[in-house]
Amino acid sequence: MKNLIALAAAGVSLVGIASAQGYFGAHLGVSSVTDANLSIEGEGIGEVIYDDGVNFGLLGGFQFSKFFAGELEIVGATNDSEFFVGDEDYSVTSFFANAVVSTPVDQRIIVWGGAGAGFASNNIEDGGNGFATQLKVGADLQVVGPHYVSLQAGWVNTDGFRQTQDGTEFEVGYGNESISLGYRFRY
Repeated sequence: MKNLIALAAAGVSLVGIASAQGYFGAHLGVSSVTDANLSIEGEGIGEVIYDDGVNFGLLGGFQFSKFFAGELEIVGATNDSEFFVGDEDYSVTSFFANAVVSTPVDQRIIVWGGAGAGFASNNIEDGGNGFATQLKVGADLQVVGPHYVSLQAGWVNTDGFRQTQDGTEFEVGYGNESISLGYRFRY
């Protein structure tokens, strides 16, 4: 009986995936760092100062029903900071699996909100990876056929990164918020 139930569930899942509408897209916008706590050996010593920077992302997913989609997304943000050696840009790249709830407003507009979890890494040597979460909201406007433009706001948070610079180990917190314009192709 258990095997029959498992087989039925797998069949329903495959039918759902086979009938799902696929989509992919990209977005580009402005990123502001919101969590920049700095600690050495567990002792908080302040915050790292960042300039606003660039946010970008690539995503692909399936709209399983009128109201629910699942997607994979890569999100990157680059912000300048004088704290890091050589006054270099601090870049964080995050990989997410997102659940998205959406609803059509009319024939051409879809509003949506989503949450995701994954991991993030940065461009500093020995920066390591961290657990990351994401919240995002947006709207897609159909331009013609399967082509949509989108506006979205996103919030990324990590559990921080342990780094070593000039022989000193420190932990830097990281979170950002962004506003982006994007393109989606729905097939």
